[in-house]
Amino acid sequence: MTPDYLHMMWRRIEFLGSVLDMGYNFVFTDTDIMWLRDPFKQFYKDVDFQIACDYFNGNSDDLNNKPNGGFKYVKSNNETIWFYKFWFHSRNAYPKLHDQDVLNKIKKHPFISNMKLKIKFLSTTYFGGFCEHRDDLTRS
Repeated sequence: MTPDYLHMMWRRIEFLGSVLDMGYNFVFTDTDIMWLRDPFKQFYKDVDFQIACDYFNGNSDDLNNKPNGGFKYVKSNNETIWFYKFWFHSRNAYPKLHDQDVLNKIKKHPFISNMKLKIKFLSTTYFGGFCEHRDDLTRS
């Protein structure tokens, strides 16, 4: 990955952290995401950080799922504000990796579990992509 690409990806994490700092929840989508239905109906109610997956193992609580940073729903609270700062600063430990790869490295870090950040991985049944293709586009 080029240094410019990595810089852009990390600026995105920093920017989204500032959105949380201002007290706003957000849905983030990459520009190549297409919504065929209302995603809010599929979000979990009492979860801080929800993210799509490249590979989903069927258990939304399992940290072994492979997250995809191209679609996420994040609620602004002390836990997510802290988490975004921790994620952003973790880039220093992995200088050649982009945000999604660093998230994979830190998602099981004791700091995160001690913070009681509620993380869920979104099922590819509703939040699918090219890595785990689904044929049923009519599912709601």
